[in-house]
Amino acid sequence: MRQDHVNYTAVGGFVLAMALLLAFVMFRITGSGGDVDTYYVDLRRIAGINNGSQVTFSGYAIGQVEDIVPVRIEGRTRYKLQISVRDGWPIPEDSFARIDAPSMLSEFVLEITEGKSTVTLKPGQSIKGKESLNIMSTISAMGAEVNDLSTNSLQPLIDNLNNQLSAIGPNIENGIPKVLDNVNGLLHRLQTAAESVQSLLSAKNKDHLDSIFANADNLSTELLKMSNTFKRASTQLNDLLKQSNALVARNNPNIEHAVSELRNSLDTVSESIQSIVYNFETTTRNLSEFSRQLRDNPSVLISGKPPLDKGEQHH
Repeated sequence: MRQDHVNYTAVGGFVLAMALLLAFVMFRITGSGGDVDTYYVDLRRIAGINNGSQVTFSGYAIGQVEDIVPVRIEGRTRYKLQISVRDGWPIPEDSFARIDAPSMLSEFVLEITEGKSTVTLKPGQSIKGKESLNIMSTISAMGAEVNDLSTNSLQPLIDNLNNQLSAIGPNIENGIPKVLDNVNGLLHRLQTAAESVQSLLSAKNKDHLDSIFANADNLSTELLKMSNTFKRASTQLNDLLKQSNALVARNNPNIEHAVSELRNSLDTVSESIQSIVYNFETTTRNLSEFSRQLRDNPSVLISGKPPLDKGEQHH
């Protein structure tokens, strides 16, 4: 019995030593051994993170998560993580923390990505938190979205299509013979139209069509020539108008002078028109009297004296 107690004691001591060694190694890995600095991180999701989860800085273990406190902010739940890191570990103020997994099979850690600022955070301050890039969480979220889409959208759509097909199935079955009859009638009409087109394209009609197309080509050529002629005529008219405008512009003073002289002449004629009309009227009366005398005595053109009266001839 004494030998058994000795063996149990040795085994127990060995197990206790291994436990202490394991605790020491864990403390060294997590950075919990010795003095630590406390910081805070605010995150919206903390999937895979618990109390005691490892905190890494650019992949190097510097501490662990000490506490997680849910906080309601603007009607939504966020999580404030209290973390402890090695005493005096410099963390630039523009650094940020997010949940990450170094590999597909490793546990989640709180990874702090080092910033570029030369100013470091003081213990007790908050490190900016960013959303996780965990591919498994993304795949899980996508799976949930696909499942929701399949359940709430695709399945009702498929059921609706089945119902519609079930409803229109008898109608389609009854309407197929009518459709086939219509198709046969259409094919017959198409065949008749094809025969008509074939007869239209006989050798004789083909010669006529060729002649028509040739005449159309000639007509288009003549129209093109006429169009070119009209363009040349239009160009010449434009040139003529430009020359006329230039001529008028050069002779404008002479034209104005001629118009002024014509206006003066018209004014003079207007002033003398009454005397001219009076003289014209007198001349007209004289011509009338002269023509009357000629009718009475044509010899007046020769003798130049009027004939004697009948009473004077008797004396």
